[in-house]
Amino acid sequence: MRVIGGSAKKQKLITGYETVRPTSDTIKETLFNLLGDLKQTYFLDLFAGTGNIGIEALSRGAASAIFVEKSVSLCKIIRQNLKLTHFDEKSSVLRREVTKSLFENFLDKCFIFDIVFADPPYEKGMIKKLFECFDNSIISNDGVLIVQHSIREKPLRKPSRELKIGDTNLSFFESKLKQ
Repeated sequence: MRVIGGSAKKQKLITGYETVRPTSDTIKETLFNLLGDLKQTYFLDLFAGTGNIGIEALSRGAASAIFVEKSVSLCKIIRQNLKLTHFDEKSSVLRREVTKSLFENFLDKCFIFDIVFADPPYEKGMIKKLFECFDNSIISNDGVLIVQHSIREKPLRKPSRELKIGDTNLSFFESKLKQ
């Protein structure tokens, strides 16, 4: 696994031994081509795994990124990858389950993100759980929630845009379209 664009392009990332499903280069490239210029954006990476997506956002100009991952070992890997790419000063790693209390914590601290990316484990019911607890008020007025999921899963809300890449969907939910 590696960074495919921006200032850390070609930097190899640590993957570790824990079972994760890293986002492929094809999906990453498609995602970041659609997002365009990330300069000065605030990025939230939920179910972060090794930090692959958030690090790609930082490499492409995001002002900062917060990574949320429940696994202790994966949080360590994210921190190592942030040091490797020299983005440790522009980021935070939170070892937490993606739950309602997480979003309440963000609201308490007035965190507002331009891009929220969620890549929950496929076909484990986590998309439903994400939508049950997600609070749109953590997204800026022109921000977006992007959920990467199996084509066999359907989000609880209708996306404003959806892309199918192999057995993966990228579903986009614009904050302007709060439901």
